Amino acid sequence: MKKITLTLLLILAFVPAALAKQYEFQHILISNLWARPTAEKMGNSAIYLEIKNQGKKGDALIKAETDIATNVEIHKTVDNNGISSMVQLSKVSIPANTTVQFTPGGLHIMILGVTSQLKDGDSFPLMLTFEHAGKIDVEVVVKK
Repeated sequence: MKKITLTLLLILAFVPAALAKQYEFQHILISNLWARPTAEKMGNSAIYLEIKNQGKKGDALIKAETDIATNVEIHKTVDNNGISSMVQLSKVSIPANTTVQFTPGGLHIMILGVTSQLKDGDSFPLMLTFEHAGKIDVEVVVKK
């Protein structure tokens, strides 16, 4: 009985990692996708993720698109004399053999004018376009 219980506990410990979606296309690996919930319809949210370039040449994220928002922009949070602000970027370089993290307070993808409220546990499609890898369709999970 103890062996069965221990085995079940070990399996359950690894379930969250196994359920985390990863997307791989050519040399790009995308993981840990999530977005913040919105307060109401037509709100804004931010998307966070990790992009790993497993290739021998650099690439760049140049565009993000989703049907659930009126506008999608790539942003970076910058600190200017103690005042944080967001700067829109035309692209984010992903050097060869490097992982770039989009995190709260750093790089992120803003979805503006969300057409329906995003609630914890929801998910929605996102298309990421890279200079060399091209377009990659992913799914973003909404988390608190």
